[in-house]
Amino acid sequence: MSRFPVMIGAWYGASWGVWRMYGGRLLPCLVPLNERVIGASSTRPSSLRGGSCSAKMSSDAGSNHKDPVDPLAVIQKQLELYNKRDADEFMTLFDPDCQLLDLQTGKELARGHDQIRARYIERFKSPVYCSLYGRLAIGKVVVDREHISGLPNGAEANCMAVYQVNERGLIHRVQFVWEDIKPSK
Repeated sequence: MSRFPVMIGAWYGASWGVWRMYGGRLLPCLVPLNERVIGASSTRPSSLRGGSCSAKMSSDAGSNHKDPVDPLAVIQKQLELYNKRDADEFMTLFDPDCQLLDLQTGKELARGHDQIRARYIERFKSPVYCSLYGRLAIGKVVVDREHISGLPNGAEANCMAVYQVNERGLIHRVQFVWEDIKPSK
């Protein structure tokens, strides 16, 4: 199966649906007619056939202005480096003042490069692997639905991560919802 998103369009009244393939799952989203998928020649789904495009949405379909920061690319790179367990490269994607939080309790898990680095150096000692089940994005906020395997003692978890990317293209806040699904032995 291809690692690149597959997109298919269909009309739904005043909007059209786009489906993207992530982690072997087809995920839907609706796009208003006044928006288009960047890379497609028009808002018509037929323009997506045979081509590839990112699923970034633009409400200014006629503009040639491109945002230099692509939050989807930043978070995809973060996922790839997480799965490589490369702490040095992984940390290059985080703002020096980044904050990691538990979304449900509000508890701060780590702040700044030193604490975040220490957290992930410990995490990368086990053969962790993150499988992406779904991804949503609006502006500079990206939400991933993930499955984490290879945790210490064979544990596994479901995770939802809400990433906020700043204007410099660095992750400056991450909020996690974590659910252990296979307890450690």
